[in-house]
Amino acid sequence: MLPCINNFFTLTIACLRIFFIAISILLPLNIYSQTIHYVTSYTDDNSNGTLRKVINDAASGDTIRFANGINYIKLNGTQIAITKHLTIIGHSPNQKVTIDGDKMSRVFHIATTININSSLQIEI
Repeated sequence: MLPCINNFFTLTIACLRIFFIAISILLPLNIYSQTIHYVTSYTDDNSNGTLRKVINDAASGDTIRFANGINYIKLNGTQIAITKHLTIIGHSPNQKVTIDGDKMSRVFHIATTININSSLQIEI
């Protein structure tokens, strides 16, 4: 084989190896990861940091978690509409977050897929 053709193939194989190594490193990093939003307030029902506001501001595919100390949320009498795919995660099985509809409405009106873990307790 001619030296210039041999060098071309060697260079091409080396570039492909580098490409596949880079892909194998970057794929597990989940470059397109979702945003994690934190519920930080339970004192009212529609300002920054409240569950309703956090759900409204989240994009489809985002995750919602509860800040430490947020264990009980009482809604203002209207349900929270969920119209995008979300994951809502409480604290742990031993430390539940209760979302209370105050016997006035449903807690959620879910029009899409939602993942809720077992550390959330929903009361109507």
